[in-house]
Amino acid sequence: GHVRVYELDEGTNTWEQVWGDIDGASPEDQSGESVVLSEDGTRLVVGARLNDNGTASDAGHVRVYDDLGCASSTQVEYYSDFESDFGFWNDGGNDCDRVSSNANSGIYSIRLRDNSGINSSIYSDSLDLEGISFVTIRFSFVAVSMESGKSFFLEVSTDNGSSYEIYKTWVSVENFRNGRRVNESISINRPFSAATRFRIRNNGFSNNDRIYVDDIVIIACGVDGCPVTGQPCEDTNPCTTGEIFNEGCECVGGIEVDNDMDGYCIGEDPDDDDPCVPNPASELCDNPADTMIVDDISIYKSYAGPNWNAVARITVLDEFGCGVNSASVAVSWAGPKPGNSSGFTNDQGVVGFNSPKTKVDGCFTLTVNSVTKDGWDWDITTSEVTNQICNWPESSNLVRDDDQDHLMRMPLKINPNPFSDRVGITFELKEAGPVLLEIYRIDGQKIRTLRSDVMQPGLHSERWDGLDGGGSTVLNGLYIVRLQMNGLVQNQRVCLLR
Repeated sequence: GHVRVYELDEGTNTWEQVWGDIDGASPEDQSGESVVLSEDGTRLVVGARLNDNGTASDAGHVRVYDDLGCASSTQVEYYSDFESDFGFWNDGGNDCDRVSSNANSGIYSIRLRDNSGINSSIYSDSLDLEGISFVTIRFSFVAVSMESGKSFFLEVSTDNGSSYEIYKTWVSVENFRNGRRVNESISINRPFSAATRFRIRNNGFSNNDRIYVDDIVIIACGVDGCPVTGQPCEDTNPCTTGEIFNEGCECVGGIEVDNDMDGYCIGEDPDDDDPCVPNPASELCDNPADTMIVDDISIYKSYAGPNWNAVARITVLDEFGCGVNSASVAVSWAGPKPGNSSGFTNDQGVVGFNSPKTKVDGCFTLTVNSVTKDGWDWDITTSEVTNQICNWPESSNLVRDDDQDHLMRMPLKINPNPFSDRVGITFELKEAGPVLLEIYRIDGQKIRTLRSDVMQPGLHSERWDGLDGGGSTVLNGLYIVRLQMNGLVQNQRVCLLR
């Protein structure tokens, strides 16, 4: 059996079929014996009294249809259940696999894991959708071990996969939960091409972060296959949101949105709540910064036999408080043995210098002479430019490898910095002792304790997920990672940019 849906054309007072025939599971299942259509015409429930040509248990079944598709004369449909192969989809790489688990129907599904770009994806064949104005994509998925905040994307390409744009993002906890199956239906209204591809890509954290996708249906509609008036749609302007179809099946009414007023609208900006310029080579943002500040000059002493020297660690930040990489820093040393040094900052905006070694007691004074980078200015008026350390017994900055009072090896390492989701914190202990690892706001307010216990010697790693002690997401900005042990304190700045 099958079901047909008709719409009354009030202009001609005639009924016209608006969807294709909706067939049952088998020729004799008596599908359509019961039918219910929602008032707005977007959901159809079809009941069938029998199954499998009357040869099974005749238990019957019910099917629910949402966004049924197009008028039969304009519909093109692609379907893959992955039972025999990938169908019209393609294996993205090492982190994509056809597996016999977590299927919605049958046995097989597609497993996407980790966040290794195309390797964590499945992408369609090149589809000829020239002249198509409306596409509905339906699929079933279930997540396994996806950490909170991790995500996956539906992406669209109109140049045969040379470039993709993210059309929709699903975020763990916010849009789905592990182990709970979701049957998704996405409507896309935009121009397509004769070389259209779709891609589903995981953006997890490791191989344990998995999405299982099954039963993918793509329904492509021509201009005659319009959805009902008032249904949400997406026009061709990436800067607008909130569009709907009018009675003429035109996608209208969008409002241009630029929440952070950085000149890049919500459709162009991966984080429209943070003033940043999108970097097309990644999913992160590059700050529109052009001014450098020497934010910190840390200096301490090192000993090698009878010789000693000063060791400096300089941090260069932009006006948004984030590290500036590849900045050239030139310094000079005055004191028992003068000298000059230069170097480039790392991804955290940090560069280190050593003074000449000497046996003579006295004070080394470091002065920053220049900070340069193409297209950037150095604001010397707000920068630290000098610091000093002396080799006297009363010095409080003493750090020597054979000093048992100093149990931590320098420096505290933060990576990546800036970070958007989670950051790794690495430090090394020379011997066992009580350790306190905390996160502070730049104004000195503690927001979370990451570790507070006795730790053994060796290399240790912790992670901060950008949440405070109550489990709430903190705002973008600069934070302090503080490590304390037996009275020795190390501080390191970290920049959060979502």
